[in-house]
Amino acid sequence: MNRSYRSIFNTALGAWIAAPETARAHGKGKNLVKAGALATALACSTPTAWAVTNWTNLGAGDWFTTTNWDTNLVPTGFDNASIDNGGTAQVQTAGATANTLFIGVSSTGTLAISNGGTVGDMVGIIGYNNGSTGTVTVAGPGSRWTNLVNSLVGFTGNGTLAITNGGAVSDTNGFIGYNAGSTSAVTVDGTGSTWTNSGNLYVGAFGTGTLNINNSGTVTDVNAYVGYNADSTGTVTVNFYSVWTNSGDLFVGNSGTGTLGITLSSQVNDVNGYIGYNNTGVGTVNVDTDSVWQNSGNVYVGYDGTGALNITYGGAVNDATGYIGYNAGSSGTVTVDGVGSVNSSVWNNSGNVIVGFYGNGTLSISNGGAVSDAGGVIGSRAGSSGTATVNGLGSTWTNSSILFVGESGTGTLGITGGGTVSNGEGYIGLGTSATGTVTVDGAGSRWINSSWLDVGMWGSGTLDISNGGAVSDTAGRIGALGGSTGAVTVDGAGSTWTNSSILFVGESGTGTLGITGGGTVSNTVGYIGYGAGSDGAVTVDGTGSTWTNSSNFYVGYLGSGTLDIAGGGAVSGGNNGFIGYGAGSIGTVTVDGTDSIWTNNNCSLLVGYDGTGTLNISNGGAVSNTGGYIGSNTGSSGAVTVDGVGSSWSNGIGLAVGLSGSGTLSISNGGAVSSSSGVIGYNSGGSGTVMVDGMSSSWSSG
Repeated sequence: MNRSYRSIFNTALGAWIAAPETARAHGKGKNLVKAGALATALACSTPTAWAVTNWTNLGAGDWFTTTNWDTNLVPTGFDNASIDNGGTAQVQTAGATANTLFIGVSSTGTLAISNGGTVGDMVGIIGYNNGSTGTVTVAGPGSRWTNLVNSLVGFTGNGTLAITNGGAVSDTNGFIGYNAGSTSAVTVDGTGSTWTNSGNLYVGAFGTGTLNINNSGTVTDVNAYVGYNADSTGTVTVNFYSVWTNSGDLFVGNSGTGTLGITLSSQVNDVNGYIGYNNTGVGTVNVDTDSVWQNSGNVYVGYDGTGALNITYGGAVNDATGYIGYNAGSSGTVTVDGVGSVNSSVWNNSGNVIVGFYGNGTLSISNGGAVSDAGGVIGSRAGSSGTATVNGLGSTWTNSSILFVGESGTGTLGITGGGTVSNGEGYIGLGTSATGTVTVDGAGSRWINSSWLDVGMWGSGTLDISNGGAVSDTAGRIGALGGSTGAVTVDGAGSTWTNSSILFVGESGTGTLGITGGGTVSNTVGYIGYGAGSDGAVTVDGTGSTWTNSSNFYVGYLGSGTLDIAGGGAVSGGNNGFIGYGAGSIGTVTVDGTDSIWTNNNCSLLVGYDGTGTLNISNGGAVSNTGGYIGSNTGSSGAVTVDGVGSSWSNGIGLAVGLSGSGTLSISNGGAVSSSSGVIGYNSGGSGTVMVDGMSSSWSSG
């Protein structure tokens, strides 16, 4: 029959469309607002009425046979055409046309384009009403379906579009699973098979949409949305040397749920990539088996919503800046895992990687995976939280410049199982609101800072090196600036912290350093309590635990410093050692227990240089140096106690108690002091007191 169509305003589409007379018109209500950017994208005709030409052949027939149509006329470009009776319209030559073409309006219909056949229309709709099913196949070189405006695969019904063996479909905007309740799919399969959208592509607009690009198939568009609206679901798979090119941005999980899989040497291209865009959006992107996701702009994993990016089995992602957890309330996770791959799984960022910008971010690099960038940030803004782990031999995170662990937020970095992180400057707890924690654990695990390392710059920083882990830098600062707190632990045989230059423990803030269980720390000049108002404390405890200073060593430079050497720990200085160096400084050193030693190689030890210094040697501890001075300069105060059998202070040249300041030496319970010469109260204004108490207690001089 000659079914009449009329133009109605479809609020879900936000556009006037040609629809059967049985379709209901709806006013411009909330769905128009919900459609948002889709409103203008779906305008396909002017508000005038057309008749429709209906397919009548219940089986398969030729489009160009007039008796297959209820008007006994083949549709033209001015006619709407409908295939809705369960039959199949076959197009095997060029020239089929229609205005709006419906395949499955309320029932079922099939359109088969093959052997170089072509169909051209304004709008193509597959599966229009709820309960309808439409199928379109475009197969073979030269076979084309051209929709000048839009292609809708599953409007409210269910639609299937298959483009195979070199077939081609083109339109302005493409939609798969437009309305809620629609479940629809598009397949683009084979070399030369193409779907070209000069505008945008929506996979799961308000319903459920699936796009499969296989076997060197290609899809192009401007912006693409996978899971556009809340409650929608979109899935895209790009498989086996296939390519999906977005000249604009790609949104996976815009407001709904979106999944993108790039596999088997395939590639996806876009400007900016968003995974979990709006706060209801949930997006997942999987890149594996030598496939590439190429972003000329940035990648956002969790922009306002929840996003996950998984790079595995030799997959690669390239972009400018990578954000994980961009806005407050967002959550992003990136996994770069190289297990089972010949080529390394990589994430290459020409700009920075930010793990937790305003939101929550997690980065996991494992089993030989690799991440590279200009600079890295974990926990960027106040209130953000970021966690990064680099685990396993060959797993690397390479930052060509700075790495912040806790810039103004909370940052955690774990380097384990032989993983490696490298950067220029390293900061743990940068801003006043920042908290940063780094763990380097296990033999072969390394953190390489080619410049300085700050543990607590203005904020709070913690560094734990254990079980053979290694950290290196030029200069190290623990508790760098006023108000900061920093803590470093180096524990276990083979655990090392190597500073090629200076080490500050409490530069202007509060710093603590614990060297235990055979851990080692080395540097040139060492400062504990450097600036006025600073507070530094160091413990070296256990056999094999060592702190090596190749130059001068200060305990209380202008601030307050404490050094405890116990349980067989060892500290050495390559030049002079100072306890209480500057006026107003306070320094305290305790060397306790058999085999606990402090050695100042071929140089002097000054206890109370211009400040206040205290040295306690007990229970078999030992201190050695060339010259010894207690209360060196005017206004200084120094006190040394050597207590217990086996406790010793060896001065290779001389010992002055009260050189120009105030000095006290107490030797008790078998303690021993030796020097080639000794003076008590040497210069004018100097005062010295020496007490030798108990059997076997001695000061041997001369």
